[in-house]
Amino acid sequence: MFINAILQECHEKYFFNVIKIITCSMILSSCSALNLSDDLINVETQSSHYEFLEKLDNWEFRSRITIQTNEKAFSGRLHWIQSNNNSYLTINSALGFGAIKIEIDNKRILLIDNNGIMTEFENPAEDIFNFYGWHIPIKSLKYWLLGIANPLVEKKISVDKNGYLSSLQQGDWLLTVSRYKRYAGKNMPFTLKINSFDTKITMVIDKWMLN
Repeated sequence: MFINAILQECHEKYFFNVIKIITCSMILSSCSALNLSDDLINVETQSSHYEFLEKLDNWEFRSRITIQTNEKAFSGRLHWIQSNNNSYLTINSALGFGAIKIEIDNKRILLIDNNGIMTEFENPAEDIFNFYGWHIPIKSLKYWLLGIANPLVEKKISVDKNGYLSSLQQGDWLLTVSRYKRYAGKNMPFTLKINSFDTKITMVIDKWMLN
């Protein structure tokens, strides 16, 4: 009887230990599955996010902007309207000197200065530099502002812990997005810096409108 009692006690301890091991294994498996699921959801979310941005043809924002070169600095406000392949920019000086308007399509870039004088650019980057002393990556901006790369230019990308673009190197330019903000259900760039060897552009986007 005594031996049987000991055997029964050992059997019960063994049984409960097995149950504990199985339970722990199930919990660990569940945790692993949960982490994997979260990773998959994150990948799918980022994939759909970038797919949405790449297909986005119509959008608009208002921002504060600062442009610094080796010789001069400008600060003001930028209103950008994107309609398919056409871009409409209005830049207002913080000092109230009037507005500069820029219209961009596949064939031309038209600048209208604060006196209403229109100038059509044949070589946009070069002509804007000659006019204002600014090196501006005008053809890549419409991509960078959304937090995506210009698909026609070689790129080097870094992303943050949430999978959103944090830095982008294309040509001589480095884009840094230090903060995102949620607009219309999408995380959009809020604070951006666009730097080259002689030009620093800082933007804080106050409002996005996505269509």
